[in-house]
Amino acid sequence: MVKVELAAAMEQIEELRQKALALVRMITCLDPADPEFDNKFSGLKNLLHNYKEEYTVPAKAQELIAQILKLDLVDPDFDKKLKTLEDSLGAVASVN
Repeated sequence: MVKVELAAAMEQIEELRQKALALVRMITCLDPADPEFDNKFSGLKNLLHNYKEEYTVPAKAQELIAQILKLDLVDPDFDKKLKTLEDSLGAVASVN
């Protein structure tokens, strides 16, 4: 289940990265002589900022999943550490 969640998080990160790259391309193609330049630039910049905010949640989830996968099964605190990381992952997922 954890590997499925990791794969989904990585897929979402890649999708957001592609959207952000497309926006950057659109911004660089804007014509400064266009009377609507300021409005277009501002709108695209705001979209890019929104993608950055969306990207943060999956990245945190991916980091937590990686920590879960690194846990040592023979560690006496395994259950406690796993529970803490799962709770953190649940909190991150609920934000998204």
